[in-house]
Amino acid sequence: MIKSISRVEYFEAAHLLPNHSGHCCNLHGHSYYFKATITSNNEREFGMIMDYSLLKQAMKAIMPDHMYLHFSGNEISEDIVAVLNKYGLKYKTYSFATSVENMAPELLHELQAYIQDELNLKDIYVTEVEVHETKNSECRYSEEVTI
Repeated sequence: MIKSISRVEYFEAAHLLPNHSGHCCNLHGHSYYFKATITSNNEREFGMIMDYSLLKQAMKAIMPDHMYLHFSGNEISEDIVAVLNKYGLKYKTYSFATSVENMAPELLHELQAYIQDELNLKDIYVTEVEVHETKNSECRYSEEVTI
């Protein structure tokens, strides 16, 4: 029997998309909505595949809450990080432009690694994430798994 559960968490972050032709070329922030769906064919105590508190722990561990999303190697983003470093402020570095289309697969893979490596739950698979940058805009990313 295969079961899936989902959890939603929120995070606040600032970013910019350098050289973008729209408004997102300017520094701005979002109240992100992050939903993760996990799947397993193994049950634990009370028929659970994973306690929701552990899923919350994993999601919060990999989420860039209240910080700047740094696009490594981009001149504008590097200048912003220099100021953040000067004042001891937080940021999370990515090797890509921080659009939700790029962040969704990265968050899925980070969450998968945390669940399997840090929580040692090798039979849990992250099958889908949704990342909403506004209440009207989202990216959904999923991966097929063989259980």
